Amino acid sequence: MGIEVAVALSFASFVKGHLEGQEQQQQSREIAKARKFSEQAKARQANVESQRARVAVAREARIKRAQLLASSGAEGKGSSGIAGASGSIQSQAASNIGFINETEYFSKMSTQANQRIADATQAIGESQARTKQFDAVAGVANKAFGGKASLTSIFNKEGVKKAGEI
Repeated sequence: MGIEVAVALSFASFVKGHLEGQEQQQQSREIAKARKFSEQAKARQANVESQRARVAVAREARIKRAQLLASSGAEGKGSSGIAGASGSIQSQAASNIGFINETEYFSKMSTQANQRIADATQAIGESQARTKQFDAVAGVANKAFGGKASLTSIFNKEGVKKAGEI
């Protein structure tokens, strides 16, 4: 098989590898977009759940306070006891809401970390695709010079060797 045929086949292989590399890069970008969308949806869901939990905690505190006031009026308890119990209910509600806020913060941090992972994974995929493309170029060069693609095999003392000398 002549060098021309080997070069032509290597070039065809290079073109196919290049096209596959571009396809792989596109797929990597699509995967990254899907992951980003998924993470954003999870974050929105967590925000809604956190807001519902805050509303539930505030509602529960109002109910307990109303029950306290209703029972204190019926039992004739003093105002300092009512104020203390009411303050405790408010304190517990604030503590619960603080916990919900902290959980929401950590959820956001997790989402951001997952997004950075997705971005890095995409970059790795694109790098691997480019590596395949350069490997294909090297394969063409290797075939073109009969497996002896090196500077010493391409050049002689007078300059570039002729095609039959390589």
